[in-house]
Amino acid sequence: MASRFDAYFGLKESLESLLGRPVDLVSPVAPENPYFAASVAGDSHEVYPG
Repeated sequence: MASRFDAYFGLKESLESLLGRPVDLVSPVAPENPYFAASVAGDSHEVYPG
């Protein structure tokens, strides 16, 4: 069974390969941080709603 670490980076690498660009996977609670939310507000795209 793959660890969460392996699953996370496996998904990240697969998406980057598929999309041909860097991908950031963000926890659903991360945007609660106002500094983080402000830094990505204009550049983020929700792909899979939680």
